[in-house]
Amino acid sequence: RMVRKDFILQNYVGTGGKCDARAVRCHERIARWHAMCEHQLSHIPEFVNAQSQQNVQEFGQAMKTLNMYYDDSLGRSTIEVPDDGNETHTDLTGTTQGCTSQLVEGVNPVDFDGTPLKNDPTSIHTERRLIGPQAVNSPAHGTAEPEMRGLYILTTMNNDGGMEVLKFSAYLHSKRPEVYNSKPVQLAMRIFKAKKEHNYARFFSILRDPQTPYLFACIMFKHVEQMRKYAFRIMSRTYGGIARKTKQALEDQYPLKRLVRLLCFEDEEEAIAACRHYNIIVEEVQVTNPDSSSPACQTIVYWKRSSFREPKDPEKDFVLSLKPRKMVRTIESKLNGATRLAVCRGEVSGEGAALSRLPELPLCDRSTRQVSAPTSGMVTPPVGLSADEVAVQEQHTEEQAAKRRMEERRRLREERKKLEQEQREREEQERKQMEEAERQA
Repeated sequence: RMVRKDFILQNYVGTGGKCDARAVRCHERIARWHAMCEHQLSHIPEFVNAQSQQNVQEFGQAMKTLNMYYDDSLGRSTIEVPDDGNETHTDLTGTTQGCTSQLVEGVNPVDFDGTPLKNDPTSIHTERRLIGPQAVNSPAHGTAEPEMRGLYILTTMNNDGGMEVLKFSAYLHSKRPEVYNSKPVQLAMRIFKAKKEHNYARFFSILRDPQTPYLFACIMFKHVEQMRKYAFRIMSRTYGGIARKTKQALEDQYPLKRLVRLLCFEDEEEAIAACRHYNIIVEEVQVTNPDSSSPACQTIVYWKRSSFREPKDPEKDFVLSLKPRKMVRTIESKLNGATRLAVCRGEVSGEGAALSRLPELPLCDRSTRQVSAPTSGMVTPPVGLSADEVAVQEQHTEEQAAKRRMEERRRLREERKKLEQEQREREEQERKQMEEAERQA
């Protein structure tokens, strides 16, 4: 948070202020750190109960700053500048993009359960990093706009009933089609659609998919509790129904192992606890095994005899939530032993996280990606025009350019005021909701 504030104090605000690839890369690391912590610390009760909300808020603020950088009117989010001047780099030889070390210093890091993590700078996995010596000459200069835009969509899925995602995706489609059509943004839109439609099967299928990036899965973890509740409510009505012709229960006996895989539970114990939480009947039965003479014991879910119900606190009468366990088998397995340093540098960001080709930007030279400076010297008058006519024509051109710049600044100010007003209204609404919840409690 203090690093981000320091950037703001130095006027790194995008349009109307400073902006360069260094600031973008730094904020992208901060965003990856917050997204990673949201799942990696989910096994700590103190974090879940007291710090998770603040972590999500800081993540949202970092994403808003990144959006201002990406939407810079001069397209400076991928332009390199040296530390001692304002001119753009033309030679990137020797540029390190921050810390020169490719490994975690000190004792080799281990995971929360004691598993050693990969900390070898010569490993082939380091070549996947977006930030570092090997990526310094990439077109995006270590930045990852598609990945961050996708994470922003996942973060704002609940805002205004999904309207903020629709407005944001429409903006990307019209202004940044190369970003909108990228794999991370399209994946985020698929996740948003699955959640909006309460399609729990598709949601958890995407979460299980090995191609889903680790950080996307970490943000999806925030919606696992809600999607599991939707799943139990829908399945209790569907599988427990009665066929009109046969008058028999439809799919009444549902194997628990199938439910574990469908809803990405860690094991059968967590699935049984979730069933009992929502008043779903689970029993162990003896099943005849054709390959063995002795019967086998199998856990079965009975939907017909169940009645979905959310438990409430007997004294305060509010609905009790069921926080999911840390999903080591589904989410942490996507890391493949990567350290937190590697995660923040984009090693597990997945395919298409960075732009492979940058769009044409205004006021920029496409060959060097450097801000064009005004040419000096005498201007050759066009044939057939006098010197006075040329001067009048140049003055008219300058006036038109100045008018366009003023209109652009006015439009940006109005958009910024509108965004600030919407943010204040959302904060006021959240404050009223919290006060109402505290009053009822």
